[in-house]
Amino acid sequence: ARFRINQYQPAIVSFKRAVQLDPRMDLAHFLLGNASLSTGDLEQAETSLKAAIFQNPNQVLYYNYLARVYEKKGDAFEGAAREATQKALNLDPKDLEGRERLAKWAKEEGDLARARALLEEVIRDDPSFISARVLLASVYYHLNLRQEADDQQQAVRILEAEAQKRQRSPTQR
Repeated sequence: ARFRINQYQPAIVSFKRAVQLDPRMDLAHFLLGNASLSTGDLEQAETSLKAAIFQNPNQVLYYNYLARVYEKKGDAFEGAAREATQKALNLDPKDLEGRERLAKWAKEEGDLARARALLEEVIRDDPSFISARVLLASVYYHLNLRQEADDQQQAVRILEAEAQKRQRSPTQR
């Protein structure tokens, strides 16, 4: 509960206790890694996520979070981020986050055609994936596809407005 309301330090204490009680509980390791990532403790995040993967090597989400840690660690860890991403995609070739990350790297490498193809496929699979739309707009601008880029930016504005509206609305049970 504390994790969900962004009280990361108390959540970390709880997750560490859960890991002590049952070191085989992959979810406790994952949540400890996630909370540690949220606080910027990248070493603890990496250690915990690797432990979660050791306990459950078939969980795509764990690899994606490990890739996030490596991205935060910087360029020296790009190879590790790519490896974690590839493992996620080996488990689920349709994984949205992994494909978006591949597209980001393709864009950075100047392979705009590949980035475009990946992102268009991601958005077909999940039209509400805002960060993929933002990245696709950037790719379109680089390709001088101004109308397509503007369309993506408009879609992002609509999706963000809908998300804000949902946050303001009282939760119905």
